[in-house]
Amino acid sequence: MSIIHKSTAAFATPRQGLELSQCQFYHTMDIPGVGTIPGFEGGNWDLRPHLNDLLGDVDFKGKRVLEIGPASGLLTFEMERRGAQVVSIEIPSNHKYDVVPYPGIQGDRQAGVDSAWIYLTNSYWFAHEKSKSTAQVVYAGAYDLDKIDIGEFDISIMSNMLLHNRDPLKIMENCARITKDQCIVIDIVEHALESSEWPLMKFQPNPTAAPGQEDWNQWWRLSTHFVKNYLQVMGFGSFKTTKFSPPWNGIAIDSFRVVGKRP
Repeated sequence: MSIIHKSTAAFATPRQGLELSQCQFYHTMDIPGVGTIPGFEGGNWDLRPHLNDLLGDVDFKGKRVLEIGPASGLLTFEMERRGAQVVSIEIPSNHKYDVVPYPGIQGDRQAGVDSAWIYLTNSYWFAHEKSKSTAQVVYAGAYDLDKIDIGEFDISIMSNMLLHNRDPLKIMENCARITKDQCIVIDIVEHALESSEWPLMKFQPNPTAAPGQEDWNQWWRLSTHFVKNYLQVMGFGSFKTTKFSPPWNGIAIDSFRVVGKRP
């Protein structure tokens, strides 16, 4: 039998004293003492009217929560306001993003992700300081959670990030193995998949996309049946599924939330 030795995760040191000019926000956020800060590209995701769709009916009070991919931290700080102790996993600066390998664009897209990393992570720490947050961050790949020791969690949440990864199953498995109570998956609805009772996932990139129109950072659409079946394999049950339509750049995006609870 082989033994996997895990390294103890190092929590990131909070960055303080940042200026707005050093930040790029993924979410539109209301930041204490600052006001409303729009996400990049004129708004991007504005989840503020849908926080109860995303987090409602889940008791976060006194719970240790694992969050994958906090971006600017909108859900981090909202879960904290609801009583959670949050540990977020964010990609490190040297992480190789899962760029869909369209010929000729992979290098440019990776370079763009690399250059945006400091501004996006700065936005999290800017909001963290203004919110007087005690949430913690570990800079690590979500594929590597089985190699580091971050302890156990009452709740894990994967919000709108599985679609961006080549291997969403590995991430769900890693989260499930260290989650004692509830697993939450939030993602975009694909209506053609929802019309079937089969547990389906769809390869999202268009192989005949015109140059400049390649969907280089979205790999999959997952059906709610697929998410529930996979979580059930890992010991979760008593599922609750809700659907809602938060705006992305003013366009309503049909989305789902699946909450699975261990017996």
